[in-house]
Amino acid sequence: MVPESPHPPTRGWPYLASLIVRAPRLIILVLLFIIPFGFFVSWLYRLQVVEFETWTTIAEEQRAREVRLPSTRGIIYARDGEALVRNVPAFQVAVVPGLLPDDEDEQVEVLQRLADLIHRPYQEIQEEVDQASLVAPYDPVVVNQRVERQLALIIGQEGLLLPGVKVQVASRREYPFGSLVAQHVGYLGAIPADEVDVYRAQGYDPSSDRVGYSGIEAAFEDILRGTPGVQYQEEDVLGRVVRVLSEQQSPVPGHNVHLTIDLELQQIAQDA
Repeated sequence: MVPESPHPPTRGWPYLASLIVRAPRLIILVLLFIIPFGFFVSWLYRLQVVEFETWTTIAEEQRAREVRLPSTRGIIYARDGEALVRNVPAFQVAVVPGLLPDDEDEQVEVLQRLADLIHRPYQEIQEEVDQASLVAPYDPVVVNQRVERQLALIIGQEGLLLPGVKVQVASRREYPFGSLVAQHVGYLGAIPADEVDVYRAQGYDPSSDRVGYSGIEAAFEDILRGTPGVQYQEEDVLGRVVRVLSEQQSPVPGHNVHLTIDLELQQIAQDA
């Protein structure tokens, strides 16, 4: 018979077994600390090593971008308060060069499909996108100012097949009285090519903003225009808004203009 040692073991499994017998609560406390710590270490290892490329790709695809919020143009009224012009919603098609596929063949395929949908020559769209990509690759380039609602829905439904292409709702002018007051009210048009730099310095966006060409629309451009706003938003690789990060400045609507034109008298004069 082997006599028991007067001194308990101080290392190895025998020591651990004796410690469990003598201090079970201490062991449980240690395990409660080690298990969560081991979980967090394995979780960090998975994020930093195993899934590093996946999360890097997601981070690159979700970009924070400064977005310009257009203001509402002021209304022009006749003497009796009748609106001579109204703002109505319109659908625009835009391309964000920085969100197009990196592969050249895939990019050509996207722009060719878009050209077929909006009935514009592919070469024109490609040139506009190439020029914009050199200056502001993440600013939308409007390639069609006004498309029908049905076509806008089709383009929106093909979002997964058309990365970098987006449909945005804009405001356009509607003149309910047509030629009756056309010479007074005037009309809007795209910013002239030779004045792009001048208007851009005043805060206009040449790719989407329209300015008064004649009549009241031109004479009171500064009053009717309003002030655009600015917000920062996070977008995914398809250009879809993930979340709005902050709104730095809210858009300020333009002022309305009231004229002394009498519509009944104007109609009599035109009939005469």
